[in-house]
Amino acid sequence: MKKKVTKLLVPSMAALIALAAAGCGENAEVESSLEKAITERPVIVRFHTDSPSKLRKRLQLAGHDVSGSSKRLGFVDVVSRPDELDSLAARAKGRYESFERLAIPKVDARYTDTQEMSDFVDSVVAAHPDIAARVTLVDASSMFECHELYAVKISDNVSVDENEPAFLFECQLHAREVMTGEVCKDAIDFLTSNYGTDPQVTSWVDNAEIWIIPQANPDGVAYVFSGNDWWRTNRHKSCGCTETCTVCGVDQNRNFEWNWRQCPGYGTSCGDETYSGDSAASEPETQAIKGLMERVRPLYYIDYHSYGEYIVWPSACGRVDEHDLLRIAAELLNHSVETDDGQTGHWTIGNTVDVMYSAPGGSDDHAYGAAGAMAYTIELNSTGFHPDYAQWRDVTVQRQRAAWGLLLDRTINGPSIRGRVLDADTLQ
Repeated sequence: MKKKVTKLLVPSMAALIALAAAGCGENAEVESSLEKAITERPVIVRFHTDSPSKLRKRLQLAGHDVSGSSKRLGFVDVVSRPDELDSLAARAKGRYESFERLAIPKVDARYTDTQEMSDFVDSVVAAHPDIAARVTLVDASSMFECHELYAVKISDNVSVDENEPAFLFECQLHAREVMTGEVCKDAIDFLTSNYGTDPQVTSWVDNAEIWIIPQANPDGVAYVFSGNDWWRTNRHKSCGCTETCTVCGVDQNRNFEWNWRQCPGYGTSCGDETYSGDSAASEPETQAIKGLMERVRPLYYIDYHSYGEYIVWPSACGRVDEHDLLRIAAELLNHSVETDDGQTGHWTIGNTVDVMYSAPGGSDDHAYGAAGAMAYTIELNSTGFHPDYAQWRDVTVQRQRAAWGLLLDRTINGPSIRGRVLDADTLQ
């Protein structure tokens, strides 16, 4: 007998679903004209420099698509099309020792695409209905290209909103960062398959409400797996795109409400890789994730990205009052989690602006500023946003168990103030 799949709709999200700016499938009308503009595949331009942070900030603020960098290895990578190379060279002049052009590899089909992730989640929920539920955040019919945005809730008594601390992490907010989705997928599998046999996992699931968003940009992820391997943003194409656009969509990591457009580091036009949207939280994906954050109020939050081996914390416009407190867990992560060289202590850690660049409207800033979470962004890997699957997939997800496991353990056992906010009139 086939087991029933537990699939919930977050009650407070229902109103958000109606706010999607375009109906499912409406992008098809502009698809053909847009694709005519993409005539040549972009490349990665890798600048070798002993000051990657300074060069990264300079290029990002100039509007270039900085895909990653590494302080440990001394490089900055930029996704560039042929018509951007002269501008890129002028901006970087005198700030690097050498450069090389690298082809963007085709995404390995062994990485998990949108449909495969959905099927995987359904199979997990069917196998573990008492501790796992698929929670719809935005219905497929309200997405731009018909891919449902959902979270996975893992907890004992999963259908009950218990008075337990919450832990939330998400992956693939930027579509091309395919390794991040594998980390969330592995976490879902690890927590559910080891419940009841591993004492630590059992304690986590019994004493916390764990929320995982495995693909926070499902339309964009589907587009990456259709052959557009470098795609970063969502698929909102009704924001003024014309035949001259080579990028069309909103960078969800510039679209969150807290700190939206409060410092440099965002795009203002639809063709920008870091376009922040017409208004704060304009996108259905952003609205739904924002709503989930503010409803469950996680004690800890991770936003997984790639690449460069960074662990950073809010705010992306400057240091916050809790800067030293946020550093404590980051130091623990740095000395507990191995980087690609197999060593601990080799992550670059710090406030986002200090070690990377300003980036207002990010999800970690909103988790911190609006939902009160101890929020972190972890930039995985050192080799690109499509690391060789056979070499890096399993080792990366296994190493990240130490990262999210450490913060999950602190969610339950670390210092905190526990309680629940109730309405004064209804006590609900």
